[in-house]
Amino acid sequence: MPVFFGNERVNRSGQSIVEVIVALAVISTAVVAALTLTGSSLNAQKSNEDMMVAVNLAREGVEVARNIRDSNWLAERRWDDGLVGESLDYTAIAVFDPVSGDWSLDFAPDSLSGEGTEVWRLTSEHLGIHTQDTVRPADSFRTPFRRLLVLNPVCRSQEVRESGSACDMADPQVGIRIESLVAWGGGKRPRDVAVTETIYDWR
Repeated sequence: MPVFFGNERVNRSGQSIVEVIVALAVISTAVVAALTLTGSSLNAQKSNEDMMVAVNLAREGVEVARNIRDSNWLAERRWDDGLVGESLDYTAIAVFDPVSGDWSLDFAPDSLSGEGTEVWRLTSEHLGIHTQDTVRPADSFRTPFRRLLVLNPVCRSQEVRESGSACDMADPQVGIRIESLVAWGGGKRPRDVAVTETIYDWR
């Protein structure tokens, strides 16, 4: 609509188009910034949730080993029964038996990236319990996590022996150093966490 200033006629239609374009640019920038911030916030939340689950899985691995030791004491078995594999194999996964409700260690896997280290989440009556097995357990789904327990002997001198090596009569075994390793993510952003604790043959 033309506007008159004194005897001069000014056309504001061109100016109005420029104002609309500038306003749209400002609004678009604000919307894109808000969407980017929301996406980053959601990604950070998912990352934090995964980290929390991974830490709890790592702690659970330590607790499984401690529970086996304590159960051995109550059953008057050797304290490290079930905590050492054949031929001094010290790498294992934690397997939950839904029938008996007991945990045990399977020493078949040798590395965190190997077969059998996948963590499965049970459904149905054992909803929410995580377990591992060399084959997929019934009523379960795969999670993005992998877990491996490394259980190295601790000698009386506090020397920690690696896989394939054991304490001897001169320096007998008094404990086990448990390292519970959990990895997830894969691809371009692999993540991992470890919880380490030493348990002893002391009541």
